[in-house]
Amino acid sequence: MRGKRFKVLAVVIAIIHICLVLFFGMRKEGFHEDEYYTYWSVSVAADEMKPVNFSWKSGESLQSRFFVSDSHRFDYGMVVQNQAEDVHPPLYYLALHTFMSLFPNSFYKWFGILLNLLFSLISYGCILALFYHMSEKGMGKREPAALLAGLVYAVAPSTVSAVLLTRMYAMSTMWSAVYTLIFVLLMKDRQCSGRRFGFLLGAGAMTCYCAFLTHYFALLIPFFLTGAYCVYAFFSRKGIVRMLVWGGGCSAAVGLGVLTFPASLQHIFGGYRGTGAMEGLFGGALPDRISIFTGYMQTWVFSGTLYPCLILFALLFAVLMVSVVQERGWKKANNFVCRMGAVLMALVLSYIILCGVSLIVGSAACRYFYPVTALFFPFMAYTIRGGCSALAGGVKQIREFCAKRPGVRGILTVCLLTLIFFPLVLGYFRKNVLFLYEEDGEKVAFSQEYREYPLVMVYGSDHPYYSWFVDNQLWPFEQVFYLRYDQREALADETLREAEKIVVYMDAPEDLLERLIADNPHLSTYTCVRQDRFYYVYLLE
Repeated sequence: MRGKRFKVLAVVIAIIHICLVLFFGMRKEGFHEDEYYTYWSVSVAADEMKPVNFSWKSGESLQSRFFVSDSHRFDYGMVVQNQAEDVHPPLYYLALHTFMSLFPNSFYKWFGILLNLLFSLISYGCILALFYHMSEKGMGKREPAALLAGLVYAVAPSTVSAVLLTRMYAMSTMWSAVYTLIFVLLMKDRQCSGRRFGFLLGAGAMTCYCAFLTHYFALLIPFFLTGAYCVYAFFSRKGIVRMLVWGGGCSAAVGLGVLTFPASLQHIFGGYRGTGAMEGLFGGALPDRISIFTGYMQTWVFSGTLYPCLILFALLFAVLMVSVVQERGWKKANNFVCRMGAVLMALVLSYIILCGVSLIVGSAACRYFYPVTALFFPFMAYTIRGGCSALAGGVKQIREFCAKRPGVRGILTVCLLTLIFFPLVLGYFRKNVLFLYEEDGEKVAFSQEYREYPLVMVYGSDHPYYSWFVDNQLWPFEQVFYLRYDQREALADETLREAEKIVVYMDAPEDLLERLIADNPHLSTYTCVRQDRFYYVYLLE
């Protein structure tokens, strides 16, 4: 495959990825609660999000809390402070704040989607380069393998889901892909010139620094790949000095990250997330947690095909490794085998650690594993293709059968592609593109229908932030009244007494509704419109 054709096909795959993201982005109707965290933390100070008891707000003013106002444009200190008070490092939020500052006083779901799409396209380019350089010369054409890996990444439902979620996972995936590419380039030519080694070291250290400031979990894959490089150098007894320099440089980059964002130490070793992560990892429940998260992967990422995929992958990984060693000899093949083994080890160990430290929150928990799956799907496709090619070329009967029947090769290629893409295509049929919240479309339509009537948001003192987990449903209303449940006995408001209809969001005893009806001569009954995760929605009329 010539270079021009390779570039054209690479661009076509990138366009396919963009079209998929835009298609599902247009279908996105609501937000995960963490997306609200993301937008407020880059827009306003934390105390502006707290509901105030017995206060009236307009839907427009509520939505403005997720704007970057003129007074907060490029206010990076506010963003860093918000993240210091939360549990995440600030780099992703700084990037989103910069993007939104270019369009002040506005809020669109596309802010997060388009920024994540940029990170995803960079990840795609790194995956193309990664699997192009994974093979040694003489191991067949590298362009088809790279394009296959890139296509698998581009069309995977989990990849699209990561882009649609306005959180740091698309950026984390990018750093994981960048560092894995750097690792493969380093391992492929460990005796490279000092200048090239210095360039790779600088790139690797900068990637570790940025990964640390994006999401602490984003360091897992770089950590295990660095460990693999150190182990390989130690046992091969070649490049020990470079190994020490590399390990020291990446460690120094992480240390610089701590100095840049000192709150990271409290986040990692204290606070509810740091403490919970340590308990999950070392509290003795790791096997159960692996079982739970593997169930999520089985359902929402592999669409029920996880175990057949893993069995097929393991068999063909072994076939590929044995074939390469037999064909090239261990001396020439060991570098390739070690690269493949190191990447696989890093993905597996990262997955295990993530099972220990991640939150068990149903399908939404898949987001923690997107940097791993973003690399594993292309790695699996590359392995299956290589293993099948090794079988076709190494087994005499298969080789002779294909030689006598020219059309068989095309049929086998189609079967191979079907095998690789079946779990991904099945994922679209099973609606495994997450974070769309299409059901919110009807909820917002209900709000628009009754927007002229007041809405009462009843919130609890224990979890006041629940009141803005449904914020997009509140934005259409002209008047929103905030009422803290434990102070409802003091309720006395003229607007509520004169309203012809009232919409109420609450998760509390229904005696409050009876109180509102008793105080208003226009109201006689209430109807439960729906039950959501956090609230019951009532219509009083």
